[in-house]
Amino acid sequence: YGVDGSGVIIAILDRGIDYEHPDFINPDGSTRILYIYDMLDDTGANDPNNPYGIGTIYPQADIDGALLSGVRLATRDAVGHGTATAGL
Repeated sequence: YGVDGSGVIIAILDRGIDYEHPDFINPDGSTRILYIYDMLDDTGANDPNNPYGIGTIYPQADIDGALLSGVRLATRDAVGHGTATAGL
């Protein structure tokens, strides 16, 4: 069919995601994740880039920064369900 999934964006709604999992990291070490929206972490609720007024939005640049620095973001999938679901 000549289909390879290039350019496709998928949204996963779950308990979170382990953004450090190898399935979500490109060969160059950058993340494949565009955004993480953590509804349980309200530290970013008043951020002007958060149109929802609740939760915290972690854009790709923040995720890449965490991967590069080794300093973890506040968001994390402690249970593993969201990571398993997104890894499918």
